[in-house]
Amino acid sequence: MAKDIYLFGTRFDVQQIEDFAATLGLVVVPPSRRKSDPVRSQIPFEGPFCFLSLKPEEELRTYGKFNAFCDVFDPLLAFLRPQFVNNELTMGRLEQQEDKELSKMTKPLYLKIEKYIKNNWGSTPYGQYIGPDAIEKLKQGASIRLFPEGAKVVIKEVKSRHPPK
Repeated sequence: MAKDIYLFGTRFDVQQIEDFAATLGLVVVPPSRRKSDPVRSQIPFEGPFCFLSLKPEEELRTYGKFNAFCDVFDPLLAFLRPQFVNNELTMGRLEQQEDKELSKMTKPLYLKIEKYIKNNWGSTPYGQYIGPDAIEKLKQGASIRLFPEGAKVVIKEVKSRHPPK
């Protein structure tokens, strides 16, 4: 079972979380190993999905043909960064897996980040948190979007096995 917190924020708000995570010894790593180019691996990863890791990228184990990292192999917190694009806020998520061994390392860090967010960000009536800069953007007319622009949303209709009587 995973523990997670949902967020709306701008790049400025995300940077605050990442800066706080760095004070806990965490580094931002991409979802998979980048090519072994020493210059490229020094460039901060800017994609929407990343991990907050206790280990640097080069020390993490990978799996599969995509050289992906996994939070069941290493002490990682999954971080889908909230986005602010075209005056719209898209929700992100910070997640901590409840693996018996790894959660001994990640749970205290997750709880500290969660506490930081709850103490420094606003919240919605539905349980999501909104960064200070995102709050300002909303006051200036920004809107909230649940899916990133261009995302394909496929709705699968399910036929009821037990139709209502």
